[in-house]
Amino acid sequence: MLAPPTISHTARTFGLGFALTCAAIAGAQQAFAWGRIAHTPIAQVAERQLTPDAAKEVRRLLSLEEASSLGDVASWADRDWRENRPGPDHDVPIPLDAEGYDAARDCQGRCAVGAIELYLGVLADRTKPDQERLDALKYVVHLVGDIHQPLHASQAGGWETVSWKGVTSNLHLLWDVRILQGTYTAPEQVVETITKRLRPMPDCGTPAQWANEGHQIVKTFVYPALGPPPAIRIQTIAIPDDYVAKALPIIEERLTLAAMRLSCVLNKALDPQK
Repeated sequence: MLAPPTISHTARTFGLGFALTCAAIAGAQQAFAWGRIAHTPIAQVAERQLTPDAAKEVRRLLSLEEASSLGDVASWADRDWRENRPGPDHDVPIPLDAEGYDAARDCQGRCAVGAIELYLGVLADRTKPDQERLDALKYVVHLVGDIHQPLHASQAGGWETVSWKGVTSNLHLLWDVRILQGTYTAPEQVVETITKRLRPMPDCGTPAQWANEGHQIVKTFVYPALGPPPAIRIQTIAIPDDYVAKALPIIEERLTLAAMRLSCVLNKALDPQK
């Protein structure tokens, strides 16, 4: 059973400038999410993979607020912090030295793993009010994206100060948006990349499995590829181009899996034949 939602959210994105300001103020207490350059393409590609019945129900629910596509609501969940809305955390704080996700340890509140499971249940329940199901749909679209960002599956967070291409930010933001923004000029290009990578899946997997994948990436690449860490990092880490060159295909694969799995879970929740 998930605990009641809290107002303290740990995954928010409001653009590069605002994110950097918040990071400086809040430090390791505040995390951000894939930017629109990632969330919108994930939703757009997933929507194209929906079954006719699932797509029809998605359109009906979206019409309640005059949205025309999942891409229109993909970043909605990041607005709740600004509007002081109760809602779920957007990450899963798995300790860096842990083997993997442990619900009792990592999801005492409403972490992304538990929240995705909860909202999929609400979405699938046609006895629930439409507005409640619409909000559940919007949370699922966003959180499935978030949980595929590796640092959203780690207690480590990625708050080390880094510099890449002359811009100082932090490691989390580098993985959230900066590498993508340095590679792609528009979400449409990301859509094309994801679409080329689509492949059949035997099953959707589970949110816990998705989080464990990200956690392993953090343990085996995100930090180790930066070199041996000092006891306390107080200096800016210069990010070499070869680190970014290796990180980019990982990010692209995570975006692809997010789109594939989002369509999979939405089809199961909204299509009685699935």
